[in-house]
Amino acid sequence: MKKISDYTQQNVGRPRSQEAHQAILSATRSLMLEGGVAKLRIEKIAEKAGVGKTTIYRRWKTKEALISEAFGSVADKVQIPNTGNKIEDLLKVAKGMLESVSQSFGISVQKVTPIISEILSHPELMRMYREQYILPRRQIFTQILEKGIECGQIRSTVDIDLVIDQLIGTYFYFALMGENITSLDERFRKAAQQLIEGIGTKDSH
Repeated sequence: MKKISDYTQQNVGRPRSQEAHQAILSATRSLMLEGGVAKLRIEKIAEKAGVGKTTIYRRWKTKEALISEAFGSVADKVQIPNTGNKIEDLLKVAKGMLESVSQSFGISVQKVTPIISEILSHPELMRMYREQYILPRRQIFTQILEKGIECGQIRSTVDIDLVIDQLIGTYFYFALMGENITSLDERFRKAAQQLIEGIGTKDSH
């Protein structure tokens, strides 16, 4: 699987000026917030960053490559939580899916979902987002649930992929509905608890 650093490194034409590089990435994120991905133009990015278009094209061959790197800080190294409580572990992974984006863009969690929705409507960006962001987190969900199966808390017949879809979908739905972060966390805990109880073994109740 490609890393974002591999993907973007292919598009670097010459040694980078770090100051200009960061200004371009910052301008890209800012303009994505203002007008979305569809309206993003290299000319506008260059103007906002205070650089020439050639400076951008020397570093990134396509707009998608630039957006990939601007969004790339959300593809952080995902750690397996170990709180001692599988509900809290699941919450930490789900919560991190939105918080990493909000921190990268400097916005609230509630404003993240429209950005993600637009990225998912673009095939190349969707591929990047899935490979670098969604799949690593699904793997963590899988490991948490598999541990539950190993210790006899979750039935071995459970469809893990379907359970993960339900957990992720629940968290994103609550975020999309505008829940504040405290309410969002609590509602997810309750939903995850009910789901885990539903797929649990008799001995786990």
